[in-house]
Amino acid sequence: ALQPVYKSSGVSGMTQPVVLFDGTDRLNTASFTTMTQPFTLAIVAKSTSGITINSPMGDNSANYVGLSARNDGKWLMYANGGSLTTAGSTTTWSVIVAVFNGASSFIYINGTKTAISCGTGSFASGAAIGAWHSTLDLFSGYVGDAVGWSGGMSDANAAAACADLQTVYGL
Repeated sequence: ALQPVYKSSGVSGMTQPVVLFDGTDRLNTASFTTMTQPFTLAIVAKSTSGITINSPMGDNSANYVGLSARNDGKWLMYANGGSLTTAGSTTTWSVIVAVFNGASSFIYINGTKTAISCGTGSFASGAAIGAWHSTLDLFSGYVGDAVGWSGGMSDANAAAACADLQTVYGL
């Protein structure tokens, strides 16, 4: 009932299989249980919704860490008390690599870098893919890939990860 749908083909604009979230489902995972800053999140996603915030990846507790699609059509990177609404369109396929490192944080969206200062939140009890916090702001859209690394990537490595995901997904 809460499981997203695997789509092996037939998704417009995508050359790889993806997972469809319909706004009622999510994937909770414990693999990020003890990930504290600095850390890096990467996701390939496209939103199909216009709700205030709908999150393709977030913390599975009340730490408020993750990436969200906003109804103004922009991506939001957030971590306890700091956030940035970035450029980029949530309604087209996006490759996002976000490095969470407090005041030294930055995000790449489709190869364009934006430096930001975000809060110091961490993943305390697992990640929710397709939701902001377990059952809040469930995502409507597609996710092609979602990856987390313990440790902040360098600028060069984040740019390379973004470029690699763009190549793999034909974006």
